[in-house]
Amino acid sequence: MRGLAALIVLLEHWRNFLFVDYSQLPAHRLWFALPYLLTSAGHQAVVIFFVMSGYLISGSVFRMLERGTWSWITYLVHRLMRLWVVLLPGLLLCALWDAIGLHLHLAPALYGGAAFNHMTPAVQTVHTLKTFLLNLFFLQGIKSPMFGSDGALWSLANEFWYYILFPLGLLAVYRPSKQAATPIARGVCAILFLALAWFLRHGILQSFPIWLAGTLLCIMPAPRLSSRVRLLAATSYVPILFFLAKARFLSGLTSDYVLTVATFFLLWILLSATEAVRPSLGERTSRELARFSYTLYVVHMPLLVLVTALIVGDRRWVPNLPHVLEAVAVLILALAYAYGVAVLTEFRTDIWRRWVEARLGLNARQDTSTAVSRT
Repeated sequence: MRGLAALIVLLEHWRNFLFVDYSQLPAHRLWFALPYLLTSAGHQAVVIFFVMSGYLISGSVFRMLERGTWSWITYLVHRLMRLWVVLLPGLLLCALWDAIGLHLHLAPALYGGAAFNHMTPAVQTVHTLKTFLLNLFFLQGIKSPMFGSDGALWSLANEFWYYILFPLGLLAVYRPSKQAATPIARGVCAILFLALAWFLRHGILQSFPIWLAGTLLCIMPAPRLSSRVRLLAATSYVPILFFLAKARFLSGLTSDYVLTVATFFLLWILLSATEAVRPSLGERTSRELARFSYTLYVVHMPLLVLVTALIVGDRRWVPNLPHVLEAVAVLILALAYAYGVAVLTEFRTDIWRRWVEARLGLNARQDTSTAVSRT
C-alpha cells in the first residue's frame, strides 16, 4: 500500500506537469474523465502515508519501551538516518537539476512561478543555501518554503516532528513495565511536548491526529475477518479515496480527517489477514515498489520539472496518442531514476545506520542491554 501511495503521488505530478487541466481540454472530455480522476489523489496518498507511518513508528516505540531498550539516542539515530540517507542526496540532486534548468533559462513560466500547473514556485527565489539547510533540518513549511522545485518535501517536516511529538507525549504519561521513568523525566517530556506543540501550532499540528490514527491502529487488536470482507473493504475504499480528491464541499482538513477514518478501518480490516501470501507478479511488484517508495517520493519532482522544461516548455500538452506515448516514457524514466537513486541510498539505510551507531558506541550498548535482558 505504501508503494501504491507513492505511485499515486507521482502520477498526479506527472499528469499536472505534462498535460493541461481537465477544464482546458478542447474536446472529448468524457473520454479523459477516468484518467484525470485516477491521477488526482496525490494529496490523499500523503494522508495514507501519515497513517501508515503512525502505525509503524508507534509500534517500534512501544516495543522498545516494553523491552526496556528505549533510548532517545538510538531512536533518533534510526529516524534521522532513515530520513537523511535519502533526503540529503535528494536535495543535492534537486539543486543540480534546478541549476541546469535555471542556467539554460528553460520554461520561464515553469521555473518562474507562473500559473503553469499549480505546483512550481519561483524556483530562483527558493534555490538558496539557507532554504537547503532549513529543509535538511525539517523546517520547510514552518520557517522556510520547500527547496527549489521539490514541493513534495512539505510532508517530511510533518513526519519528522510527529516522530518527536509522539514519544514526548507518550513518555510524559506512560509507565513502561521494564524501564524506570522518574516523575522528573516525565515532567520534562510533558514540558517539551507542549513547547513543541506550540511551535508547530500553525499547520503541522493540525494533521497530527492523522498520524495518531496509526498509533490507535497499532494498539487495537486485529479482527478476525474473511478474505471476502477484506476484498469488500478494499474495493469500497478506492471510490472514497478518489471522491475525496474531487470533493470541493469539504475543507482540506475535514476531507483529510474523513479519509483518515476510512484509511484506519481499511488497514484495521487488512490486518486480519494471517495466511501466507502466495508469491505472484503483482505481489512482488508491489513489494519492490514499496522498497523505494520513500526515494520515489523525495526525488521525482525536480526531474519531472527539468524534463517538462526540455520537452514541453511553457505550454502543456493536450492528451493525444503521440503525447501520451511520450508521457509514458517520461513516467518510466522517473521510476527508473528513483530506483537507481534508491540503490545507492534507501537500500543502504541499514549499512549507514550501523556505521553511525558504531561511531557513537550504540552497538556496544545494545549488545549489553540484550545480554542483560536475557539473564
